[in-house]
Amino acid sequence: MRDIELKVDGARVTIDFTHANLSTGTLLERAEEILPLLCSLIEADDACLQLTSGDLENRLRGYLAMNMVCQHATQKAIEQAILLRKIADGSEAIADHGFPEFSDGQSLDV
Repeated sequence: MRDIELKVDGARVTIDFTHANLSTGTLLERAEEILPLLCSLIEADDACLQLTSGDLENRLRGYLAMNMVCQHATQKAIEQAILLRKIADGSEAIADHGFPEFSDGQSLDV
C-alpha cells in the first residue's frame, strides 16, 4: 500500500494521506462509501465479543464462516478497485474485462 499512515487512539481512527502522493478530491466520497462496511464489521465483532461462552460456542462457527465470506468480498472489492485504477490510467481496457462493446473507446447507444 502507498505511504498512508493509520493511527488508532481509542475510538478515533486517523488515516493520513499526506505522504501518499494522491489527490484527495474524492477522499470524502470514497470514505463515506466504505464507512458502512467498516461500521458493520466492527458491530459484528462487538456482538461476537459480547457473547456468553455458551452463545459463543453455538455461534462461533457461523461467525467465522460469515467473516471469511466478508474477507473474500473485501479482497474482491480491492481487486476490482485496482482494476478500476488501471482502466482509468489506461494500462487496462474495459473491453478485456467483460465489456467488449466498449472496445476501441466506442460508446454504446441506448
